[in-house]
This record gives sequence, structure tokens and C-alpha cells, in this order.
Amino acid sequence: MPHEVLGADGYALLSRYFARYVLPKALMSGEMTKLQCAVLSNIVGRAERGVANAIQREIADEIGTSRSNVSPALKHLAARNYIRSVGRGLWQLNPLIAYKGNGDEQQRFLAELRALALENGFPDTIGLSAVPNEKKEPPAC
Repeated sequence: MPHEVLGADGYALLSRYFARYVLPKALMSGEMTKLQCAVLSNIVGRAERGVANAIQREIADEIGTSRSNVSPALKHLAARNYIRSVGRGLWQLNPLIAYKGNGDEQQRFLAELRALALENGFPDTIGLSAVPNEKKEPPAC
């Protein structure tokens, strides 16, 4: 089945740095499980202008798991600033990982996020460096 790659609204772009260095290292070190990677991939594929509308049941159905597995995966990804919750069923994807839109829009969005000066360092602190020292053990799931 053909799929849209480019459109009138710009394009979807996955950070090459994230895809080449961050994600493989997270998977190989155990920082991220296959399930968490699948959930993140689903969020990346849904995100429009940095926000994904994704209820846990839909994510679970699309990746072939149960809703009870998705909830802890989302919490894990949020603790590491890959995503953040911005409302019920709304997830903000870190625009340094992926963004759908043009580069100017991505830069404006990053500026808005940085102006919030979030305590956890979102969007600039990603992965284990976003987790307080006492929580840096590999995930159990």
C-alpha cells in the first residue's frame, strides 16, 4: 500500500542522530525495551505538529499488545523526555526526535518549549540523563 511521504503541510522527519546513536544505544543497553520502542514508534507515526492524539487502547491494538502494557511504557518514555503528557490521550513528542512540518515550524515549536523552562529539561535532556540518579536502573518490563 502506498503511503504519503511529502505533503502540503511539510514533511515528517526523524532525527538522524536519534535514529543512529540514541535509539540503538537505548535498545542495546536495556534503557528501552522492544515494547517501549514500539510505543515510541507509534507516537512518532501519529504526531502532527509535535502532538500525537493517542489513547492507550489504540496504541495497544496497533502494536499488538494489551493496554496494560502500554501505560507503563508511556510512563517510561515520559520519564526520559522522549514524550510528555499534555492532556488525556495527548502526547507531545520531543521535536528533537521527530517532527512533522517544516524546519521553521520546528524551530518555533522548540523555542516555545524552551521558554516553558520545564524542570525536567524537556526537550533538550533526553534518555537516562533526564532521570534522577536514584532511578537509573534498567526497566523491568
